[in-house]
Amino acid sequence: MKIRALLVIMLAAMMIPILVGCGTGATITVTVTAPTVTVTSPATTVTITKLPASFAPITFTGSGDMTTPPFAVTTSEWIIDWSYTTEDSNYSSLYIYIYPRGETSSYVTRIDSGEVTHGTSYCYAGPGEYYIEVLEANTQNWTITIRPAS
Repeated sequence: MKIRALLVIMLAAMMIPILVGCGTGATITVTVTAPTVTVTSPATTVTITKLPASFAPITFTGSGDMTTPPFAVTTSEWIIDWSYTTEDSNYSSLYIYIYPRGETSSYVTRIDSGEVTHGTSYCYAGPGEYYIEVLEANTQNWTITIRPAS
């Protein structure tokens, strides 16, 4: 947490010459209050708001094909834990497609269960709003959890 605060302060310090321009000794005020940094010069105020460092795990459960409601991710990388139950994993499968909200053809992550009934995948799509399309064959029920990478 201290490293992130330091990086935010460094970013604000790099912006000071831009705000001052080639000016003549204008006064600059830098205010740090988590989770924002405000840099103020006589002519300009810039506020930098950082995203939360983490988010609460998001879990979807169901049976059959499904499209989830949108969910928000605030980290650069995140983990997808998935599992399903079946009577015979040789004849069942789970397909998970994660799309940016509003997108219908270009997914950011695709998971094909193959013959295994559980797994973990990493997604590097970054922060944003997403939704999941689940397609299944011969499963009894499934669970998908989205959580921040450690």
